[in-house]
Amino acid sequence: MRQTLGILAHVDAGKTTLSERILYHTNTIRTVGRVDDGSAHMDHSDIERERGITVFSDAARINVGEHTITLIDTPGHADFSAETERAISAMDYALLVVSAIDGVQSHTETVWRLLRSYDVPTFIFINKTDAATADADGAFDDICARLSENAIDFSKDFSEKLAEREESLLDEYIENGKIEISDKVRNLIKRGEVFPTFRGSALRDENIDTLIPALLSLMSEKECDEKLSAICYKVRRDGNSRYVYLKINSGRIKVKDSVITPYGERKVDEIRIPQGGKFVPVSEARSGEVCAFLGLSDVRAGDAVGDCFSRKSFETVPIFSARVIHDKTLPTREVLEKLKILEDEENTLSVRYTESIDEIDISVMGKISLQVIAYEFRRRFGSEISFDTPRVVYRETIAEAVVGYGHFEPLRHYAEVHIRISPRPRNSGISYKSECSGDVLALDAQRLIRTHIFEKAHKGVLVGGELTDVEYSLVRGAIHEKHTEGGDLRESTYRAIRQGLMRAKNILLEPYFAFTARSDIAMSGKIMSDVQKMGGSFVPPEISGGVAVTCGRAPARFLSEYAEELISQSGGKASLALRFDGYEPCREQEKIVEELGYEPERDLENTPDSVFCAKGAGFTVKWYDAESYMNLL
Repeated sequence: MRQTLGILAHVDAGKTTLSERILYHTNTIRTVGRVDDGSAHMDHSDIERERGITVFSDAARINVGEHTITLIDTPGHADFSAETERAISAMDYALLVVSAIDGVQSHTETVWRLLRSYDVPTFIFINKTDAATADADGAFDDICARLSENAIDFSKDFSEKLAEREESLLDEYIENGKIEISDKVRNLIKRGEVFPTFRGSALRDENIDTLIPALLSLMSEKECDEKLSAICYKVRRDGNSRYVYLKINSGRIKVKDSVITPYGERKVDEIRIPQGGKFVPVSEARSGEVCAFLGLSDVRAGDAVGDCFSRKSFETVPIFSARVIHDKTLPTREVLEKLKILEDEENTLSVRYTESIDEIDISVMGKISLQVIAYEFRRRFGSEISFDTPRVVYRETIAEAVVGYGHFEPLRHYAEVHIRISPRPRNSGISYKSECSGDVLALDAQRLIRTHIFEKAHKGVLVGGELTDVEYSLVRGAIHEKHTEGGDLRESTYRAIRQGLMRAKNILLEPYFAFTARSDIAMSGKIMSDVQKMGGSFVPPEISGGVAVTCGRAPARFLSEYAEELISQSGGKASLALRFDGYEPCREQEKIVEELGYEPERDLENTPDSVFCAKGAGFTVKWYDAESYMNLL
């Protein structure tokens, strides 16, 4: 059996310590590393050892008898949720670690939601049962209440609980008085209908030796397919070499093989097995394995390769951005080039350069992730960068349909495009259709216009936020047989969209968080009052055993700081779990627009104006006069 097993947790639950124990008990390492002294096998980067937290997901292969398991250790801090999600996409099974001291915490719920979204069969390990303040039974009750009532304690006799899940198991229980581990049980786990839960202490090495065979006995054999199917979940560089980490779901890849990627065929130059901070070269990667590949030059995290390839859109979305600050002796373009290298590995960075003001912005999950980016930049490139205070990433949409007109006709160039921009439902993204006959504009030209619409994130005109929740409709267009060049349709398409937005009724959108607040009954009243002041909403709290659980949603710009405030005010007795919950119209649009001070007509990279030609020379027509100059009207 070859499988991947991810280990996940809220920070400080003991996840990396458990990984070390598993590696030790499978004879993968000779001594057990420690997080607190920087010797952990899986946390091998300098910043991980310095901070004592996992920043990057890492993998190590273990062998138990005839079984080969790739262990994937993941970050436990919310700022690195994107790294965790990418790793989840490569997991066959997951082991979620919950502290017997703290129970289910905010990031535990985030990780659980991602695991359920990806349908990853999940085991649970209640750790730190040796601590004086441990409450393993309370932690298990917390798991059942906050994660799933289908958690079953496998450290006790589980037969009766399993018998409740399936009639055939009930028959077995009635007949034999107990239920043996079988394919029926394994299938329940694989379908996510049962979550086996275990207890122990990774630090004291209690019950770890029995945990490993228990997990293996509960995993199902994978059905093998000869067709190649693999998913890229990570990109990392080793010196000048760019390695693509693939989880092979079926088939096999050998060195020098050519594989189909979303970007065409690519040849594999080298295959390595990741083993913590080291690599072992191999000649072949098989189904169920995770390997690092050299030669797949443009494959990115989320890309699937093989006979059926596609691209995965990840759920974790950064909702903050920060301006990059650097020494002016270092050219901005050079900083941009180096940040693009980091973006290749951490694709949520979304590095953006605004030429008109010579500034770089990046997207981030939080303040700690900024510290890691600055560290990595210094380590790799020998230069210092810093960031201003992170701010919320706003998006924009429109309230009513509008037609935009774009014309690009400097001397010996020609293209004209008319595009209708219509509002779509909230959080539905971008769509496109053509209303233009092929007799009016050739289909090849229409396909090129569609490409130009989707090849970049078009800016809104309120604060320069990304335009979303709209449908672009090609109304009409024209090119010239002799004078239309390659970039003319791009120029006219961009200008048509921008000109339409300048004439539209624009709406500023801000990110929202859904929240679950847990507190005593007295504190719940204050929480509801605070949420109302934020412009958020909530449902009446559910009260059980003196604990009030309040659920709702509110703008992220308020809730992002509120979690720490709530913990401080309650003396650590209240908690707030947050998750991204889409974008909604900003209730303070005028205030935010004024504060940010974006001037759309000064954004020369996104001009709404058109260019026409007369008497052998091109001239610019402002956006508000452009419609009257169009040739197709």
